[in-house]
Formats: sequence, C-alpha cells, structure tokens
Amino acid sequence: MCSIALQLQEKQFALFWDNEEGGFYFYGSDGEQLLVRPKELYDGAMPSGNSVTAMNLLRLARLTGKNDIMRLSSEQISAFAGEISLYPQAHAHFMMTIQFLFGPTKEIIIAAPDKKVAEEMIQEIRAHFIPNSVVSVVTDETREKLLLLAPLLTDKTARKGKATVYVCENFACQAPVTDVQMVRERLH
Repeated sequence: MCSIALQLQEKQFALFWDNEEGGFYFYGSDGEQLLVRPKELYDGAMPSGNSVTAMNLLRLARLTGKNDIMRLSSEQISAFAGEISLYPQAHAHFMMTIQFLFGPTKEIIIAAPDKKVAEEMIQEIRAHFIPNSVVSVVTDETREKLLLLAPLLTDKTARKGKATVYVCENFACQAPVTDVQMVRERLH
C-alpha cells in the first residue's frame, strides 16, 4: 500500500506542483491550458487539495522515515503560511497538518507472523483516538517489501510468534509489548 502511495505522490508532483512558488495547482500540467492555473487553499466543508496533500506527505514521511518527504511537506506548508496565518479559521485541515508537523507524533508498528495473528492488536489500536499517529502492520509476507520503503521497520519483529507492538514517539521507541493490556497502557 505504501509503495502505491509513494508512486501516486510522485505522479502528483510531476503533474500539479508549482516549481516557482510551491503548492499544488488545481489541475494538472497535462490538462487543458486555461488563462489561470488556480491553487485550492480554503478548507470548507471539504478540505482543500493542498491541505490534504500536506497531511499525506507528513504521514508518508512518518511511515517511511524519509526526510526528503518531510522536507516537501514543510515546503508545502511554507508556501501558504502567510495566507493561512491571516485567517486560520478558514484553514482547519491545514492547521491540523501544522499541529501534526510540530506536535509530538506516534509511530505504532505491529509486527506479526501474519495478519490474523495481528488482528487483536489492530482492533485495540483502532479503539483509541490517537491523533498525530501512523500505524504500520508488518507480517512475514510483507516484511521484505516494507523494508525497502521504510528502513525504520528493520528491527521491528514479532516476538515468540506473537503480535508485537512497538509504540514510538518521534521515532524513539519504547520496549516492544505482546500483551493487549500493555498496548492499551502505552497508548495513553
């Protein structure tokens, strides 16, 4: 899934990125040429494409540990910082993205022999509201592919055939746990 997200992000940059001022245009360079090429910024009933992209970049950076993606997200936010600061109420999703960028974040990794073994831990994590977090599930089947995309998962392995959860904050991880109650405690 992460590789597809990275491929789509590359395509989005190729077609929509403004190399001069930053941010993403409303329509791609492969579309019909209009008089102006607007950029959507206002977060109304639906968040703007630029605020969603900034959040997606941050989440990808947290999932993969890639600093170049983090830098792109910061550039995305910087491109609109002046306008956002004038009227933050009109940019709610952008504000959440800025909070995600500067606030503490959690990276939660579930390592298990297979997804079925991981299911109880997945359900426990889903039962909590954990803003500013990303979750990765690493199984024996997906490990090789995921390590190519996210080297930070290298030493995150299942212990004694059990689903093992690593709760990290800003990439600094606590000791792994295999008990649901311990996961619950770590998430608070």
